[in-house]
Amino acid sequence: MGKSEKKRGRPIILRPSIKSFIASRYFDEQKKPPEERMLPKALAYEIHKELIQQGEKRTPKLSTIEKQISKVRNHPSSPLDSQWSVGCLGQYDIPPEALPKVMSIYEQRLRELKQRFTIREALWIARLHKIIDDPTVLWGFASAYALREWLDWVLDNPIYTRDFDITVIDYLRGRFTAIEGRR
Repeated sequence: MGKSEKKRGRPIILRPSIKSFIASRYFDEQKKPPEERMLPKALAYEIHKELIQQGEKRTPKLSTIEKQISKVRNHPSSPLDSQWSVGCLGQYDIPPEALPKVMSIYEQRLRELKQRFTIREALWIARLHKIIDDPTVLWGFASAYALREWLDWVLDNPIYTRDFDITVIDYLRGRFTAIEGRR
């Protein structure tokens, strides 16, 4: 058999959960200062290792993971992922009653110099501020919703938050009392 006649295996079609895992790991890596970020090949290797450690039965090849990282990295950026500041209020409407909580969390993020605070996160704080009083809990939920929204946008999936919605409902009903904010 010549090189062109060699049979090739069927490509692994990544499950949505693995695509989300790869995209979220890339997102977490991008939150680090540039000098601390892994190169895409090193990140692919780490993701591959993590999937094997998790007992993933059909672990994608390194090249498949690299292609998915490239797809996420090269996805057009959204203005919602830009840094938020008070000046953004002219373009992104945040209700005045939500501003005290947005500003409180913004101040906290500014003090943690390595952390970003995006327009998307500020908008989620504004959406959730009336039902969640504790700023740490509010930040935890807002950042989780923002990440899910970003992941679904990058992966061209409809936004799906039912699992988070159930967790918020459980929190509101007092079924659990502590949620640590996303770091």
